[in-house]
Amino acid sequence: MAALIGFGSIGTTGVMVHRNSSHPGVRPIATLPFNMQAVEVGMRFGEGLIPYALIVGPSGWGKTHVLRCVEDSLERSSKQVVRAKAVDFLRSSLRPEGPELLLLDDLSDAMRTPKLRHSLRLMLERRLRAKRPTLVVFTGSKVTPEMLQILPSSRQWETAQVCEPSEGEKSSIVAYLAERIGLSLSPSLARMMARHLDGNGRTYLGALERLKLCDQDWTRPSDLCRAVGVLAPHLSSHTWDPRDEVFEAVTQVVGEDSSQLTDLCSYVMLREMQFSEGYVASFLKASPSRIYRNARRVSESMSDPRTAALVQSCRFAVVTRLSSC
Repeated sequence: MAALIGFGSIGTTGVMVHRNSSHPGVRPIATLPFNMQAVEVGMRFGEGLIPYALIVGPSGWGKTHVLRCVEDSLERSSKQVVRAKAVDFLRSSLRPEGPELLLLDDLSDAMRTPKLRHSLRLMLERRLRAKRPTLVVFTGSKVTPEMLQILPSSRQWETAQVCEPSEGEKSSIVAYLAERIGLSLSPSLARMMARHLDGNGRTYLGALERLKLCDQDWTRPSDLCRAVGVLAPHLSSHTWDPRDEVFEAVTQVVGEDSSQLTDLCSYVMLREMQFSEGYVASFLKASPSRIYRNARRVSESMSDPRTAALVQSCRFAVVTRLSSC
């Protein structure tokens, strides 16, 4: 599980200047092996233990959130704190050595043209000469020579890396983000999202917000089917398709030669999973109207105990299969 450290809350974008402000609310940050270096360096910078720091990591896995948490932890000091994107700061009217504490994000954007790179290097040199504490953030998979070249006296800079999280860490991130927005997830659903959602932390948050629009409690076993239906556009990929799982589960129940296979698959995908008719039709290679008629036949025969029991068995098989995905 993620360790939670009281280390600040979400800030805003742009050039933010703070001086001697009180900030009573402190929001936690999830600390896992993939981001522990960055969190520790951010905390040490905020406590004044290191004057110059560099955080590097892939897009969408919490570098900016660490920066915002540092900003919030510093708001209670009497010093002027500025957090900005590198390009915004370079284009602002602020003097490079002016802010007592500077938190600079997205330095990679300032590396795209020779003019911006030169301006960035000069700005950082002026801050070092003025002994102004500075924390900078680059997007990348590792610290590169190009990054170090832009930092004057690069050996004076403490470096930390945010890595790509493991599958287990991604599951913890999903659960943590869900809790933050007031969403209850079953462990199976959190694990499935971590395993099959392509993207990063922002992708997870967007998917969770989509779930929250439908319901706040997704902890019942049967909720797994409905959640997959809601998230189907995000979950289908070249390596995994939830429709395959439904088809295999139903086939296990009735057999691949059963005359009921197509009708039951249509019913489960359309009514239990709540997939769209077009989404089901493209998989079963039938028209949307045919899919609708298949599902309606099953619905109309639900008064027959044998049909009801068969549908229940299919539902249980699908939930069991999805839980292990």
